[in-house]
Amino acid sequence: MDKHLHIVSFDVPFPAGYGGVIDVFYKIVWLHRQAVKIHLHCFTKGNATQPELEKYCESVYYYKRQTGWKGISPTMPYIVSSRKNKELLSNLKKDNHPILFEGIHTTYWLYKEELASRQIFIRLHNVEYKYYAQLQRSERGFFKRLYFKLESHALKKYEAIIARKAYFLPMSDEDANVYRNKFNAQKISVIAVFTPWNEVISIPANSGFCLYHGNLSVSENAMAVRWLTTEIFNKVDAPLIVAGRSPSKLLSFAVAKLPNARLHADPTDEAMKEHLQHAFINVLPSFNTTGIKLKLLNAMYNSHHCLVNSWAVAGSGLEELCVIADDDETFIAQLKILLGKSFTAGDIAKRKAVLYEKYSNEKNSKFLSSLLH
Repeated sequence: MDKHLHIVSFDVPFPAGYGGVIDVFYKIVWLHRQAVKIHLHCFTKGNATQPELEKYCESVYYYKRQTGWKGISPTMPYIVSSRKNKELLSNLKKDNHPILFEGIHTTYWLYKEELASRQIFIRLHNVEYKYYAQLQRSERGFFKRLYFKLESHALKKYEAIIARKAYFLPMSDEDANVYRNKFNAQKISVIAVFTPWNEVISIPANSGFCLYHGNLSVSENAMAVRWLTTEIFNKVDAPLIVAGRSPSKLLSFAVAKLPNARLHADPTDEAMKEHLQHAFINVLPSFNTTGIKLKLLNAMYNSHHCLVNSWAVAGSGLEELCVIADDDETFIAQLKILLGKSFTAGDIAKRKAVLYEKYSNEKNSKFLSSLLH
């Protein structure tokens, strides 16, 4: 008997250009390989339709997200209220197939008790109220800080209610524990993030530069770069490349002040691959504990040493593959040690053992398919 699945995505998952949609897109690809017939529903701010998605889906629907004042509700989080759409509900009710909501963002009709008879899954991309609280702490602008604070407060109430209504599929043990212990969610299975990487292609190395990469328009990532430039690499004589999308003028200036640092703004995919292949140490501190850091996984599959703090690996199962340092002095000391330490075939073998077990797209898609009925 054929298995069908509705996937309701908070954004159009192609091109897969950032963390959340990377997981959605490669989940679709791998569920298609498991012969699951997918009916995809995407919210969009006006993106053109994406024929690539039709290769993997039985049907693809697009819904316009109500942004700005139109999407605001006094009773629920903006990320949810701006994705309220009656046409989506009508399409979901045309059959009785299971539904996978991508993120809390897309769960309005579940919250409204319109889908009570269905098999419902929610993919947790973050514990959203914690994520927004941490965005507030790393944001400098007053109005953005206020928005993040209000959204975090609304999300905490909303997530407590929604936790009783579905089977949850978080990406990390950390997020699973919050939903179990704080919200008393009963049905939870951790399924690691789906990624473009299936094989570790790192090679042994003895030297090279240090690399930080990420979306530099995200306040948390900008905060990490500011910390690296003002507290670490101004005290260590090692070359640093900062590579990523849309850096602000202030961030560009912070990097330019360091004689041993260079900014590569908006690198192409090919340029980013080259940076990763030649980077000797990936310096990837995080100031946010929720979700899984795709940039860290990218480095694990494609680069060499990884120096992080505890927040970067919380709940990921990647702790044994990284060097962890949680304060300035320890980070500098560990950086100096790694600069003189070869990356070996043994390091590569250790990565393969961990990544191929926990982050296998094939294994995780088979497990997800097995849950459907």
